[in-house]
Amino acid sequence: MAIDTAPVPDMQSPEPDALTLEIRNLANKTGEIAAYLQDARGNKSAAVRAEYEQQKEQLAKLTEQQQQKSIGDAVEAYLANKDARPRKLEFDATDTAADAFASRNYVGLKSGIPLSRRQTELNRGESWAYVLYRARARSDPAYQAKLWEWETANLEALNERWGGKALAEGSTTSGGFLVVPQYIQELVLLRRATAPLLDYVRMVPTRSNLVYVPTQTTVMTVGWTAENATKPSTDEVYGQIAVNIFTLAGIAKISNQLLEDSTPSVDDVIRQDLMRGLNIEMDRVVINGSGTGQGTGILNTSGVTVTPATDQNRATIVDDTLAAIGRLQAAYFGSPDAIVMAPRTWTKLQRAKDSTGRLLAIGTVAGYPTLNMPGLPNPTGSTDSGTGLGGGPQWSFFGYPLVIDANMPINLTVAANSNRSSIIVGAFREAWLLTRDDIRTDVSNVAGTAFETNQTWFRSECRVGFTAARLPTAFQVISDEGPDAGT
Repeated sequence: MAIDTAPVPDMQSPEPDALTLEIRNLANKTGEIAAYLQDARGNKSAAVRAEYEQQKEQLAKLTEQQQQKSIGDAVEAYLANKDARPRKLEFDATDTAADAFASRNYVGLKSGIPLSRRQTELNRGESWAYVLYRARARSDPAYQAKLWEWETANLEALNERWGGKALAEGSTTSGGFLVVPQYIQELVLLRRATAPLLDYVRMVPTRSNLVYVPTQTTVMTVGWTAENATKPSTDEVYGQIAVNIFTLAGIAKISNQLLEDSTPSVDDVIRQDLMRGLNIEMDRVVINGSGTGQGTGILNTSGVTVTPATDQNRATIVDDTLAAIGRLQAAYFGSPDAIVMAPRTWTKLQRAKDSTGRLLAIGTVAGYPTLNMPGLPNPTGSTDSGTGLGGGPQWSFFGYPLVIDANMPINLTVAANSNRSSIIVGAFREAWLLTRDDIRTDVSNVAGTAFETNQTWFRSECRVGFTAARLPTAFQVISDEGPDAGT
């Protein structure tokens, strides 16, 4: 059998004790029997083999007993040495405060302090020293459980020994000052909206602050003609749209002391948060940009068909969305690649019921995203799944990807109502996000008043423009969608 051996220091060998001599004699005898059994001329009777196995088993037991004794002696010597120092150092004999109770009990045992009944029962088995060694040095789960029994027994014994003094951590003077608070250095970031729609629009690099995009406004016509008849002729007409590039930026200011001392590092948090902020704002502009100092969003693009919701019933909104898909296919001669709506709208649609009150289960689960620990969005602002929500299923709406985007406004004013939202059915590959400069972050401790206030400034910015005006027929908007009206 395999026997664990603890490392021992290189010291002058003492005279062997009785246990060591017995082990040596038994080992020699066992070796002789083994040699006899290996001799082909020997009489390998069952009795000889049984004796051999018996000797091996006895040798293993004595060896393990010797190992336990050696470990116990080493720990006793160590604790005795520490006991000669100031008493407050008793607790240094072990690695943890929990083991310190067991250590103190062990010293008390050698000093003649009587054990409790439970301690006496445990002491009849393996010694505390051996249990501590196997639990801590060998990480043996069974002995870790035994060590916990020792610690529990010692706590009970201390309470009995000192008259049940009611020390408690709830009161500072009764022991609370001894309890050290624990800090888990994982920053809980503020949950923010994400930028899932950026995964669907087309990214177009540019080298100017003003971009002209050519468009075809009239196409040729063809037709069947008779012999010698005039063939149809049409002049194609082209136009162009202008897209301005705007600067999107943000600055964060932190003290140099915080920059040097923070855990986790605050500069990583600042950089990530600035990047997320820029992407979230770009996502918002794609949907609802005003066109003044920023791009013009889809909801405000001239030529995009906008159809008011028939009413606010859940089933009716589903019908309106399906109708919008049909209108897009008829006008764009293609299919949408996503349907975008606010979380409020999707929640309403999921609650749609039939006449008997059963949920209609609108939408199909298309999969599940791979989450970043702890389920926060990527630095780009979107989740791995592109759905914009940290966790949960990825939905499709009658086979079309569903983008649940918190940047879709729910406070639009329609007539006397100021709580309206919209649904966009679109071929978002026709929406262009023109990028002059990608997001970059500059850091300075001398800009502005940073030097005199001992601060470091982080500035993130990008230069982008957006247009959905190339092919407005690629988008259908359902407007005037309000809070849940039931059914």
